[in-house]
Amino acid sequence: MVAGTEAGHLAAAAPTVIDLTRVIKQGSAVDGRGGGRLRRTSPYAAPEATGGKTMSKSYLAAALTAGVLLSVATGAAAAEAAGAKGGKAASIEGVWKVSNVVITGANPITVTSPQPSLYIFDRGYFALVQVTGDKPRTATPAFKDPAKPTDAEKLARYEEYAPFGAQAGTYVLKGGKLTRTATVAKAQVAMSGTPYDVDATLSANTLVLTGHAAAGQPARETKITLTRVK
Repeated sequence: MVAGTEAGHLAAAAPTVIDLTRVIKQGSAVDGRGGGRLRRTSPYAAPEATGGKTMSKSYLAAALTAGVLLSVATGAAAAEAAGAKGGKAASIEGVWKVSNVVITGANPITVTSPQPSLYIFDRGYFALVQVTGDKPRTATPAFKDPAKPTDAEKLARYEEYAPFGAQAGTYVLKGGKLTRTATVAKAQVAMSGTPYDVDATLSANTLVLTGHAAAGQPARETKITLTRVK
């Protein structure tokens, strides 16, 4: 669903990604308190399932059906420059937005102008909300009888709510893997306590999160590019 977002790319001058393992060993790029594995509970931590017609409209839903969804990082030219000045290494902590989405597989999808989104990482905790479709949503009118909505009203409300993802919980970044565990999420299935891992690469103000299809599922890769907002 994926979770989604407006396009925007803060391009840094020819960033050179460095070895994450080396950076982590230096103790400068592990996010999370104490560098330990935080296990509380993540659009992308545990899949948020959508379905029906809306699935084809939502890159997040497409990713989730493959057991992918939705994040990260460390080490880049910016980190090296900061280190040379005695500053801190690059960190995923801060506020981000989705600027590009590419999903490979049987039904490939590329979204270059995502709908609004926000990803926030701070001291081992994360929160994200996003419109996961590739087009603006249509607001639905209030039910004529809130106690007895018609089938048509229910379907319209579903179409509005389906391409939207939201999760918050804890995360651990280690060895180029971002592991998120959702404490609260739009979809109940995401709150099972099962951690969700993605490959993470940070280069200056760009964070790339790459998820892969679950074992036994058709080959599929979901690459979400985030641009730092703050």
